Amino acid sequence: RARPPAAPRTATNKRAMPGTARLDAPHYHSGQYSGHMVRVAGKLLRADGDRMHIQMAGEGAPAMVAAGDFARSFDPAATGKGHYEIVGTLQQDGTLTAAQVIDLGEGFDMNMYGEMVALSYRFPDIF
Repeated sequence: RARPPAAPRTATNKRAMPGTARLDAPHYHSGQYSGHMVRVAGKLLRADGDRMHIQMAGEGAPAMVAAGDFARSFDPAATGKGHYEIVGTLQQDGTLTAAQVIDLGEGFDMNMYGEMVALSYRFPDIF
């Protein structure tokens, strides 16, 4: 019998997570979501202590993630190939303060994710 796929590894705080906007690079850097709880997904480009650089879907600079206690959720061996989803508060300086980190593995399709983000803005009632 085939086993169901394993659930993604998740690190989170104990509070319930509020609804969050999914952002690609253009939305992340627009300034529109500063001070809001948001959700981004992307490839781990670099880890500097508890600061992670995440390449998101769409054109734009990487996201800077202040991982804090979640820094151990990022696998240094995944640099350049591992994907993560981060939920957190987008600060005025463009840093995302992590409240939840989900390991999406190496096979995550960033193009498909970018399309889904675009659809979520066109059809917000569905998402």
